[in-house]
Amino acid sequence: MKACLLLIALFLSSISFSQIKAKGFYVSTNNDSVWVTFNIPKRKLHEVRDVFGQKIDFSAMKNSVEIIDSLGNIKELTPADSKGFIFTHDSTTYKMFSKPLDKYHWGFLRPEVMGRKVRLLYYTIHHPGTYSSGGPLGPSFSKPAWDEYFWTFEKYDRTYLFIQSAMKEKEMVPLLKAYFSDKPEIQELIDKKFQGLTLVNTSKIIKSIVEAYNAN
Repeated sequence: MKACLLLIALFLSSISFSQIKAKGFYVSTNNDSVWVTFNIPKRKLHEVRDVFGQKIDFSAMKNSVEIIDSLGNIKELTPADSKGFIFTHDSTTYKMFSKPLDKYHWGFLRPEVMGRKVRLLYYTIHHPGTYSSGGPLGPSFSKPAWDEYFWTFEKYDRTYLFIQSAMKEKEMVPLLKAYFSDKPEIQELIDKKFQGLTLVNTSKIIKSIVEAYNAN
C-alpha cells in the first residue's frame, strides 16, 4: 500500500511540475520572427480537472518564458526582449503580447479582444478552492476555486486603462466611463451593464463593452 501511494505521489508530482515543449516563434523588438521551442509551464495541481486537462499556466509566463533556440541553448525570454510570441499545443495556437500591466511594469498578456479602436488583454491569478471540516462540533465549509482577472485596455493612440476583477463596482465604473468618455453611448452601456444586481460574469461584461466600442 505504501509503495502504491508513493507511486501515485510521484506521478502527480511529475504532472504538476513538468513542462510542455511547444514549437513557435517570438517577434523581436526589431520585428524579426525567431523560431524556437518553448518550455511551457503547467498549472499546479489544485483540482481534478488540472490532472486530466493538462492546463497551461499562462500566469507563470507573465514575466518570462523559457525558450530553446536552434543551437539548443536555453534562455529566458522577457517582455523587454520581445513584442510577443506564438506557440502551438494540441492543435491549438496561443498568442501572448508584451504589454503594460500597469504604469510601471510590462508583461506577457493574453488577448481577449483585438479590435480596430481598442484592444483588451489580460492575465489571471488562479486561487484554489479550500475546504474545512470544522472539527467534530463546528460546521464544515468550502470555497470554490476562482480566477482573479487583471485587464489592460489599449487604444491605438497608446492610452491605457488598468482594472481588475477584485475592484468594487463603484471603483470600476468611473474608470471605464472616463476611458470611454469620447462615446456617450458607451458610457450609457456601462451604466446599463452594471445597473443593479447582475448575474453576468464581470469578464463577459468587460468584453461586451470593448466589443461595442469597436463596433461603434
